[in-house]
Amino acid sequence: LTNLEMPASMTLFYAILGVTLTLLQETKPPDKNKRSNLGKGAAGYPSLRAGVSPQIPIPLLYVSVAGFVVSSIYYFNWRPYTKNKLGLEAATTQGNSYSRGIDLFRQALNTDSFTNFEVRIELVKAILLNLQNPSLTLQDKKEGLLLALSESNKNIQDHPLELKSYLASSLLCRTVHKLDTSYLDQAENLMQKALTLAPKRPEVYWELSDIYHLKNNEQKAVEWRIKADLLSRR
Repeated sequence: LTNLEMPASMTLFYAILGVTLTLLQETKPPDKNKRSNLGKGAAGYPSLRAGVSPQIPIPLLYVSVAGFVVSSIYYFNWRPYTKNKLGLEAATTQGNSYSRGIDLFRQALNTDSFTNFEVRIELVKAILLNLQNPSLTLQDKKEGLLLALSESNKNIQDHPLELKSYLASSLLCRTVHKLDTSYLDQAENLMQKALTLAPKRPEVYWELSDIYHLKNNEQKAVEWRIKADLLSRR
């Protein structure tokens, strides 16, 4: 909680600041020149004048702030921390137990969190690294690739200006195309969007060249390869 860039730390800071200001206002001596806000109502009971709102009791304020701070710490610090920890455990576990690693990744990504972006990147890396594992069946590889592709596409939805998410999804589509050639069209569409996002990044041009090569369109593959090479020299 010492890092003020974390959401819970900022929430806690402003909550404490708000309580402090409220207490200072409560302890401020009353102004004798101002009339009391209380008047005599029906049957002689005090009543508040119109336009004057009652102050929140201090104990209730404490309880509200404490509940707000605790929930903020849980949702913005503790839960993202546990999800990120699960993602790291999944990445290190998958080499020894592929199915266990997949399950851990699913657990790490089953709720929304600002750490999901990095966990999804680790998932893509882990899946691609394990493709050469001889103990995996074709079904295991397909399940892992489709999971990684689905999560990578979520990164694109959540961060539409992040180029590496488009590149990751395109790479996964090129890998899955051995099981279903229609994924090459998806990869091409992704790179066309990436091209409008980053027209001067050679990685996009190399990726398009690889896609057209897999589509047996060597003319376009060479054209994109030349463009990529020219951009790389700048």
